[in-house]
Amino acid sequence: MSPFVNRLPPYGGGRGERSLFFMEEKKNLALGKINFIMLAISMVIVVIGFVMMSGASSDTTQYNPEIFSAMRIKVAPVVCFVGFVSIIAGIMYRPKQK
Repeated sequence: MSPFVNRLPPYGGGRGERSLFFMEEKKNLALGKINFIMLAISMVIVVIGFVMMSGASSDTTQYNPEIFSAMRIKVAPVVCFVGFVSIIAGIMYRPKQK
C-alpha cells in the first residue's frame, strides 16, 4: 500500500485527480528560493571575474604588456573571491522564521 493513500483528497477518484493533488504539494528542498537566487547571482559574479582575467596572451614572437594590467592581476581575482564568498553566504543564509 502506498504511503500517500492517507493524504488523498476526500473526493478521490481517477488517476488524474491524484496526480493533480500531488503536483500542488510544495517541494521540501534543503535551500529556499532566496538561497537559489543568491547562488545564481554569486555564480554570475564569479564568471564576470574570470572574464575580466581573460584576454590576449603573450607569445614568443610578440610581447603583450597587457597581461600585467591591474584589472587582470588585482581587480579580477578580488571579484572572483567576492563571488566565492557570496556563494558560501548563499548556502549558509537562513531566512527568518515566521
